[in-house]
Amino acid sequence: MKNKVDEPAAATERTLSLRAELGLALALTVACLLPFLNKAFHIDDPLFLWTAQQISRSPLDFYGFDVNWSGSAIPMSVEMKNPPLTSYYQAAVGRVAGFGELAMHLAFLPFAMATVAGVVLLGRRFAAAGLLPGMLTLASPAFLISASSVMSDGMMLALWTWAVVLWVWGLDKNSPRLLIAAGGLIALATLTKYPAMCLVPWLAVYGILRRRMWIWQSVAILLPVAALVAYQLWTAKLYGHGLVSDAGTYAIEAKSSPMLTSAFVGLAILGGSVLGPALVIASIATRRGWVFAAVFGAVGFIAGLALKQEGLNLIEFVLMMIGGAAVVGIAWQDLRQSPTPDAALLAMGVAGVFVFGAFVNWTINSRSFLPLTPVAAVLAARALKSAAGLRMPPSDWNARQWIVGSAVAVGLMVSLWVTAADYRWAGASRALARQLQEFTKNAKGRVWFTGHWGFMWYMQPFAKSVDGRRSVIEPGDFIAIYLKTSDPSKLPKPAVEIVQKLQAPAGARISIAAAYSDRFGVLPYIIGRSDLEEVWLFRAKARLRLGSDSEPANRTTQPSHLRNGK
Repeated sequence: MKNKVDEPAAATERTLSLRAELGLALALTVACLLPFLNKAFHIDDPLFLWTAQQISRSPLDFYGFDVNWSGSAIPMSVEMKNPPLTSYYQAAVGRVAGFGELAMHLAFLPFAMATVAGVVLLGRRFAAAGLLPGMLTLASPAFLISASSVMSDGMMLALWTWAVVLWVWGLDKNSPRLLIAAGGLIALATLTKYPAMCLVPWLAVYGILRRRMWIWQSVAILLPVAALVAYQLWTAKLYGHGLVSDAGTYAIEAKSSPMLTSAFVGLAILGGSVLGPALVIASIATRRGWVFAAVFGAVGFIAGLALKQEGLNLIEFVLMMIGGAAVVGIAWQDLRQSPTPDAALLAMGVAGVFVFGAFVNWTINSRSFLPLTPVAAVLAARALKSAAGLRMPPSDWNARQWIVGSAVAVGLMVSLWVTAADYRWAGASRALARQLQEFTKNAKGRVWFTGHWGFMWYMQPFAKSVDGRRSVIEPGDFIAIYLKTSDPSKLPKPAVEIVQKLQAPAGARISIAAAYSDRFGVLPYIIGRSDLEEVWLFRAKARLRLGSDSEPANRTTQPSHLRNGK
C-alpha cells in the first residue's frame, strides 16, 4: 500500500497530458487578450508603425525619415533606440491587412500564444507541471500589458522564450540543430530589442555547467554576436552612427537614480509586474519566509517614506516590494536547495533581468522585467512542488490547494484589471483626438498640437505637430496641448486664449502610468486611483514664431521621458 505521506507529491505529479495543458493555456491566453484586440495605439506604438510604413516604401532604409517626437523634427535614426525587426513584421502585415488597430493586434496575438506555449514546455521540463506556469505568466500584469501592445516587447519575449526552450532541448538531446536554431532565435530577438543579448552570457554559462557539445554551443552563440556586429556596421554606414552603441550610450547617460533607490524601486515594480508568481510564492511561505517578508516589509516601509509615499501608495509599495524580494529570494533558495545547472539557469535569469531592469536600463519599468515573467512562473511552480512533496503534511494539502488557487485567481484578476486600465488609457487619447477633430472641422485656421505617444498617431491626419524650432502659428490657428507630455504654461499668455479643456477617463480605478517609467511614480500601478487624460485647446491671438530666437513658446513640448527600450 502506498504511504499516505507521499500523496501530496503524487498529486502534483498527476498532471494533464502535454496536449491538454497546451490547449488550455492557449485558450486562456486568447480569452484574456480577445477583449483588447481593438486597443488604440499607445505609448511608443507609433514609432514602430511609422518605421513599418517607411519600410513599405524603402525596405533597406528603415529609419530614413524625420520624426517630431520630442518637440522638433530630428532623424528617426537618432530618436529611435530599438532595432527594426518588429517594424519589418508590421510592414508585412500592413501590406496584407493595413495598419489598423484590429489587424495589428491580431498579428501580435501569436507571439503571446507562443510565449505561453514555451512557458508550458519549460514548466514541464523544470517543474513537472506546465499549466500552472502558463497561467502564472498570464497572471503577471507585465505580460498582459505588453501582449496588448504592438511594440517590440511581445515579439522579443516569444523569441526569447523559445530560444531558451530550444537551447535546453538541444543540450538534453545532444542536438546541434536545436542549438543552432536557438542561436538563430537569440539573433532575431536581439534585432527585435537589444536587451535580448542578455541571453548570450546566460545560456553560455548554463551550457558550460552542462559540460557538453562545446563546439556547437560556441557556433550557436556566435550567431547573435555576429548579427549585432553586422547591424552596428551597417547602420554606421547607413546613418553615420552605429545604432547599437548609440542605444547603449543613451542608456548610460540617461540613468540618474542612485543605486539604493533603484534597488528599492526595482523590487517594487518587479513585485507588481509578476504578481501571480509572487502571490503563489507567498501562499506556500514557511515561518522563515514570513520572517523574510517582515524584514523586507520594514525596509520597504522606510524606503517608501524616503520616496515620499503615503497612505494607500505606501501600503502598496511595501507589499509590492515584498513580492519582488520573494521572487528574487525563491530563486536563491531553489539554487541553494538544489545546486544543479537547471536551478542555476533560473537563478541567473532572475538575477540578470533584475540587474538590467533596475540598474542598467535608463528607466525602471514593467517592460524591463518582462523577460523575468516566464522564469518567475516556473520558479513558483517548482517551489509549490517542493512544498507539496517535502514539507507539507497531507492534512494541510487540500486547504493549501485552495490558497494557491486563490492566489492564481487574484493574480489573474489584477492582471486583467491593469490591462483593462491600460486599454482605457489608450482609448482616452484616441477619443480626445476625435473630439478635437470634430470641434475644429470647420475652423478657418490651421490646427496644431503638441505631445506624442498614441495621441500623436490620431492627431496627425488632421493636425500638424508643433516644431519648437520651425513652426509659425498664425492668428486664428488652434493649438491642442496634450498635458501628459506637454506643458501649456510655456505658451505666451498674451498671445493665446483658452478655448476648451477636454478630459477623458484614463483608468478603471487603477493608475498605471508608472508601468512605463518610474519617472511617473515608483509603482507599476496604483489600485484605487484613476487618472484623466487632458487636452487643452488654445486659439492664437497673435503671430507666434517658434524658434530659438523668438517667443518662449518654443518650449511648449517637453522632451520625451518614455522612449521604448532606451
